Amino acid sequence: MTQNTQYWTSDQVQALYERIDRDLLAVPQPDRFSPGEGVYRLGEDGSIREADWDAVFKGDQAPAGFKTAYLLIANQDATAEQVSAIPVERWQPELERLCDSSPLEWVYWTQADGNGDC
Repeated sequence: MTQNTQYWTSDQVQALYERIDRDLLAVPQPDRFSPGEGVYRLGEDGSIREADWDAVFKGDQAPAGFKTAYLLIANQDATAEQVSAIPVERWQPELERLCDSSPLEWVYWTQADGNGDC
């Protein structure tokens, strides 16, 4: 039995990245978060709740591992071309490995403090 390896083109990766980026930036940003709440920082564009982040990726039907691809591309630690060189079924482990060595300076997960700030 042969395994059918699937790759996305860099154009497909870039298009999904841009659609998710647009959808994340359209999410209303609260003034405060619940203390200890998971938050995604969107660079200079503010922050959104982790639940909203997850909903965008689910709504856009992103493949497993694309959240990590988004983080890497948004932080300029990977390109759509680099992501497209990895088989889709290997995105999760390969991209997480790359993410572990990234400082994630612009877009990243954090946690709201006791006052709901991040």
